[in-house]
Amino acid sequence: MQATRADGVLLKPDIPARTMDLAFSMGFKFGPTLYNLTSTYSSHIIQDNVNNPTFKWHYILAADTLQAINITPTDLGESPDNPNLYFYDYFQPTVLNRFNQNSPLMIPPLYPTGSTVSFRYYVVFQLTNTYSLVGERSKFAVASKQRFKSITKSTQNNTTVTTMIIDGAFEVVTVEVFHTASQTLETYICYVYQESKLVCTETPTTHYCFC
Repeated sequence: MQATRADGVLLKPDIPARTMDLAFSMGFKFGPTLYNLTSTYSSHIIQDNVNNPTFKWHYILAADTLQAINITPTDLGESPDNPNLYFYDYFQPTVLNRFNQNSPLMIPPLYPTGSTVSFRYYVVFQLTNTYSLVGERSKFAVASKQRFKSITKSTQNNTTVTTMIIDGAFEVVTVEVFHTASQTLETYICYVYQESKLVCTETPTTHYCFC
């Protein structure tokens, strides 16, 4: 159920997961060891009627990787100069960590225990200067297009409104967002009957969201 909606629709990333180039370059450096290191992503155009940037939520899975691995933004095709990239450990409470060339995502060696695979799963994403979607934390593809149909931002009279259209079928969807100015992580519960909206408003003195 961490990969589907209540109606059985798969919550997919944009492309199939594939082995990262880093796995091959490490193999050349440290010897012919199999590095089970894959990544994929969900992307959304943040429709702001100005430049409509595309943001990505990268999903990184490491399994039985016997060597410590450092992942940087360039390994994911992101700009090394982007100051707004963060990552979190999917299986831990949401703690955002800066992610740049000098602060890489450091994955420790992962050794299998008997027949049990040892693995880690991380999400890398970009913050905006207002409200940012962290994701639906109970699903593996936290920002799947099958859940979040669109994200729009509009600013007028010093008020910025971020609207996320949530798709589903008679289910309760829990969404985490991050308010950049106050550095607060917020959680909202949305009751979705085919479609719902999470609307987040920020003014110079207040900020709040509602479904």
